[in-house]
Amino acid sequence: MNELEKARARIDDIDRINAELFAARMEYSAKTALYKRDRGLDVKDPLREAEVISTRVSAYPDDASKKFYRENVLNTLALSKKYQRSLLRGENEVFVCTGEDGYTVTIKRGALSELENYIKNSGKILVVTDSGVPKQHVDACVNSLCGCDTLVLPHGENNKNRNNLFRIIDRLYESGFTRTDSIVALGGGVVGDTAGFAASIYNRGISFYNVPTTLLSQVDSSVGGKVGVDHRGGKNLIGAFYDPKAVIIDPDVLKTLDRRQIANGMAEIIKISVTCDKDLFELLESGAQNGNIETIIKRAVELKAAIVENDRKESSLRRVLNFGHTVGHAIESCKGLGNLLHGECVALGMIPMCSEKVRGRLVKLLKDCGLPTECDIDANELAKYIALDKKRSGGMINIVTSDEIGTYSLIEKPMDEFVLLLDGLVSVIRRKI
Repeated sequence: MNELEKARARIDDIDRINAELFAARMEYSAKTALYKRDRGLDVKDPLREAEVISTRVSAYPDDASKKFYRENVLNTLALSKKYQRSLLRGENEVFVCTGEDGYTVTIKRGALSELENYIKNSGKILVVTDSGVPKQHVDACVNSLCGCDTLVLPHGENNKNRNNLFRIIDRLYESGFTRTDSIVALGGGVVGDTAGFAASIYNRGISFYNVPTTLLSQVDSSVGGKVGVDHRGGKNLIGAFYDPKAVIIDPDVLKTLDRRQIANGMAEIIKISVTCDKDLFELLESGAQNGNIETIIKRAVELKAAIVENDRKESSLRRVLNFGHTVGHAIESCKGLGNLLHGECVALGMIPMCSEKVRGRLVKLLKDCGLPTECDIDANELAKYIALDKKRSGGMINIVTSDEIGTYSLIEKPMDEFVLLLDGLVSVIRRKI
């Protein structure tokens, strides 16, 4: 065994000891969390944290690596707080363990009228919504958050742009917002993405709360920390990863959506069930979503949370969420396709990317949910937009396929090879005029 191997073997021994110590620390963190819950105390304890950092770091004997030890202490404290929050989540909550503090997604009927219980903010609040959100939802939000300001953007995907981004920034500036203040996004994915991006860049970041009012945004864009606006070169080309402080989902707001908008959201639920959860797919096949949508929403959120926790910035595992999106986003970008909604494009985009065995069940479920399974499309037109896809890396493109319900494969293909395959792939969704 050479010196390198000896050093690595010793590190492995130390890591095993650290793992045991960390497990013990988390055990006592759990006890601390329960103690705080029973006494109504906050998980955060800044004075205690400052004392721990100062005491531990000052006692560390090695000056050369002291700053690295300090970082280790900070990381441990952050993980401890996340762990405590995850333990204290309620029955209708999903804890997403990403970012600095992690965040909780609450799924509860009537939550829109109780936002003051979920939005922890002592400063100013700007509610950003759009003209498509029913007035009753805006009123419920504003009445719950007494004294908040409101900004109404125009409705529609084409309004997810720089102009509306800077409308939000201008309002924040004119109203004297600081880093201690917050933005609340009330609406669909356009509002959440645009308001979230504004929160991420104003004063280098202020608190952001997401209150999605469409099924699509509840199960998709509200979870995962992706924010941004569109550019003439493609969707979401200007953006960032920025987690909300909390996501509050009220299934009652779905009563104001028409059937097409419900189907729009169902496409994303079907997507994640095809690739990740056979049981959920079978539950959807049984029609359970028609009577117990909260259960379906919660399971979809749990699945997405598990994925983004393990791959926050889409370097590997998170790519599974792009199932149906490579072709779907290209369809969405094509002109003259009858103004298809995002979920409808994803539905079409899934069909070519699965085996014949999966395709039969998938097409039936899509039809049952009111989603399209064919359209007039040209492979050459699609190829132009796929060439701009963010999932492209150099001359390669990452695609997601499914050969069995509940499973997926991540495949990297040369871009030119994938383009050559396009005509054959889209033949399963192409309808001749």
